Amino acid sequence: MENFKRTFSIPRLDPGKSSSEDLDLIREMPLTVSVNGLTLATTMRTPGLEKAQAAGLCLGDGILTSREDLLGFEEDASENSTHIQVRASDEAFQRAQKLVEERGKGQPFPPGASDEDIADLLSSPIAPFTADEPQVDRLKAHEHAQAIWNKQHIHHITRSAHASFVFDRGLNQLSMAEDVGRHNALDKALGMVFLDGKTAQAEVIIVSCRMNKDVVRKCANARIPVVFSISRPTTAAVLMARKLNMTLALSTRDGGVYVFSGRKRIG
Repeated sequence: MENFKRTFSIPRLDPGKSSSEDLDLIREMPLTVSVNGLTLATTMRTPGLEKAQAAGLCLGDGILTSREDLLGFEEDASENSTHIQVRASDEAFQRAQKLVEERGKGQPFPPGASDEDIADLLSSPIAPFTADEPQVDRLKAHEHAQAIWNKQHIHHITRSAHASFVFDRGLNQLSMAEDVGRHNALDKALGMVFLDGKTAQAEVIIVSCRMNKDVVRKCANARIPVVFSISRPTTAAVLMARKLNMTLALSTRDGGVYVFSGRKRIG
């Protein structure tokens, strides 16, 4: 049995007849990630790539900023849940403490905050990208974006998985991951690149989900400036990307590419 799914016998109703069909459904199981004993998050995710997900979560949250920040992992797994303890440097632990403290205060948005105000608050802790690099081949990126469904093993079986793909500037694939949660898929893909020591090569991401503020934040913290998707971004994502000098682009089915920010990187 593949651990990411379970098979259920489901009634199927069609015009004039009924039947039963075995369907593979994607699993959701809890994962808790801690940093040096401090609980960072508990999320429902598809089983698999737990250490990569923990590393990617910490990278996307700005806790791990280099490979030297990660000292190791401790894993406590049962049949129904997994706890990953990230052993991190003192500096990384301080960043984790600050993040948990800020989250405990709730959303920082003042009453009546505009879209621009929200984007300012969300992007202010992150350093903007200063160079209009890399130059990305539009046609090649479009081909990759439109082909993502064909590369998704879990989605092909369950019809309900998100995916994230990480590439270098030449659009050579460095990692890919699938998960029931779009942010989990992104964390796993980022974590795989981080654990492989290839973060310096990672410059382009293609996601199957819409680009929202969290996708932009995670990619910015991972220092990946170019994000492609097959769904339109949110307003917060576009405004954040413009403030951070990131590129957000949408690949359309008819061969076009919408560039919502960072036009200079798309060739």
